[in-house]
Amino acid sequence: MPTTAIAPKQVSLGRRLSVTLTAIVAASAAAIGGVLWLSTRDHQQHTRLLKQQHQLNLIADRLRYDILQMADAMRGIALDPSSQLERERKRAADDDLVRVVEESKPLLANYPDLQKAIDAIGEYDEKYLHHSETEFVALAEQNPAELPKFYRETYLPARRGGEQLISDFLKLAEETSRKEISQSRRGFLFGIGAALFLMTGTVIIGRRQLRTINDLLHGYATRLGASAEQTAAAAGQIASSSQS
Repeated sequence: MPTTAIAPKQVSLGRRLSVTLTAIVAASAAAIGGVLWLSTRDHQQHTRLLKQQHQLNLIADRLRYDILQMADAMRGIALDPSSQLERERKRAADDDLVRVVEESKPLLANYPDLQKAIDAIGEYDEKYLHHSETEFVALAEQNPAELPKFYRETYLPARRGGEQLISDFLKLAEETSRKEISQSRRGFLFGIGAALFLMTGTVIIGRRQLRTINDLLHGYATRLGASAEQTAAAAGQIASSSQS
């Protein structure tokens, strides 16, 4: 009788223990897998952003180099207004600056602020810097005596304006990269926290389940012991009755 009463409970306990252990293992595996996935994703994102920042630095370097080439060509034309070599040098730098701006657009497609900043560089070169260089060349040919004044008061400020726009572009690019890296790192830390929370919650629930199972087993053992004592007492009484 006691055995048949306890057997279903033993099955229930075994099932509960199996479910508890399975849940702990599954949650732990999910947490570890999630941490590994987040770590891989964070590394890939960080690598992508570093590569992107390197490309943006190269863009800024090319733009600066083009403006320096233009400036050197202007100085060469000041010394020899008829120099075709310096004119070609200036033209090549102009063309490269336009090419850099156009080539940068696919890279900046998801960054409207950076796209606006590099477009501003192209527009500034077309409307102001190129115009001042054209005036510089004409002045070198027609009125060289006025060239030093024009250089100081017009061309040099125009060139510095272009250089400032490039510096602003690079600063904005660095700020954008830092912000993205920070957001990526916050997402990674949040994911780690969620995984730890999952593992901790699973362990706590598992311990409670195991404690409940242990209490039930202890109760069953106590009842079995009491039943055994009752059975022994009954057997003793039967034996005494038989002898009498």
